[in-house]
Amino acid sequence: MYRETYLKARFHVQFGPPSLFERVRFKMKDVHKLYLEGTHYRKRVSERNIPAEILDALLEFDASLWILQTAEVRIDRGKFVNST
Repeated sequence: MYRETYLKARFHVQFGPPSLFERVRFKMKDVHKLYLEGTHYRKRVSERNIPAEILDALLEFDASLWILQTAEVRIDRGKFVNST
């Protein structure tokens, strides 16, 4: 199993550097599919009893329709690794 071994810093859109959030939007602009896999994902779906129609709707992902709230970057490289 893959484990993250690097430290991350999380920034909120209201307080973080605007250039970071511009970069995240740029990197995500062509993303049209979410990969809904893995142990953590399956565990959360099961725990929260998420309806199938919600999960199906997530498969058709359009980043331009989402409101970016946070971005995480690797401390050692400063590269974007996660967003919410």
